[in-house]
Amino acid sequence: MNIAEAERRTGLTRANIRFYEKEGLLTPTRGANGYRDYTEDDVQTLRKIMLLRRLRLSVPDIRAIESGEKALPEAAAGQLDVLQGDIRESEQAYAMCRAICEDRAEWNGLDVDRYQSIVLPADDPREKDRIPPAGCPWRRFFARNVDAGLYGLLWSMLSQWVFRINPDNFIQFMAGLAWTVACGYVGWLLTFVFEPVLLHYWGTTPGKWIFGLSVRDEDGSKLSIRTAYARLWGVFGYGNCYALPFFDWYYNYKCYRACKEEELPWDLENGCSIVVREREVRWYRVALYLLVIALRAAAGYGIDIHAKLPPNRGELTLEQFVENCNDYLKYNQTCRRMSRTEAGIAMRIWAAAGLLAGRFCIRCDG
Repeated sequence: MNIAEAERRTGLTRANIRFYEKEGLLTPTRGANGYRDYTEDDVQTLRKIMLLRRLRLSVPDIRAIESGEKALPEAAAGQLDVLQGDIRESEQAYAMCRAICEDRAEWNGLDVDRYQSIVLPADDPREKDRIPPAGCPWRRFFARNVDAGLYGLLWSMLSQWVFRINPDNFIQFMAGLAWTVACGYVGWLLTFVFEPVLLHYWGTTPGKWIFGLSVRDEDGSKLSIRTAYARLWGVFGYGNCYALPFFDWYYNYKCYRACKEEELPWDLENGCSIVVREREVRWYRVALYLLVIALRAAAGYGIDIHAKLPPNRGELTLEQFVENCNDYLKYNQTCRRMSRTEAGIAMRIWAAAGLLAGRFCIRCDG
């Protein structure tokens, strides 16, 4: 091919190509008419030169690499130090420009010494000697929300279909609050039953899978049942303050802040790490999350409707009719109003729980 074709194939100008020829980096053959004839190997050589020049390697270095006098990894390693110095100088210049903009400095009265004295902080080795955080606090929060919702559906089926407990009966404030707390603890109990098994055999949970997360140990393998259980206990204790109402919100917030800076305690203590499949949340994962939320709401509504159906349907005998009436009265019996004594006992229990939680918070923070 002629030089015009070589220019088109490489994106270099004619002057560039002639310069590299002069430096001895390529030697095209000449045809009978005296014009240079470039081969496919010459084009690939020019592309390699372009790549190394983008790395700011000098022409003599490229010549030494091409001739075999210097190894390419060795040259690249030496160039890393040069590029690091350039980055440092750019950061220094950036800091000076930012200071000038913030000060609204003018040519007259420009304090040269002040801006030349701006020194960037030295690299802290502790920043390098640490495990980089996986981050993604919101993804992890919503993933656990999905799992908790699925376990909640299971508890709804058990409580309403098997134990015949109607949540609508808890209309009193304290009764409703006690029922909410009890459901929360039952949800955690189901989490302790299922999550360690899922992490051991599948490496993830339904919620984590939706958001592209998985949990692995230091070797990159799935967790053992024991490690997964220990990790979950850390989530329950350190991350949710043992599910104590209101205190768990505070600890969720603390974990949100810590998650952006470092690995969370339950992962570090058990040699685990969150593996993030993609750094950016894909749109279909958000759509799948919303679909799961909608299906969960529909399933909860279906569970409630099915629980209100009479046990016997169709043509009924007198005994079946009486059984249906008794079941209806039992299932829809509204909780009586709490007496003052019962309310006092409930408030004392609530205050004791708050005191214990406060002591736990002080111990963890101190």
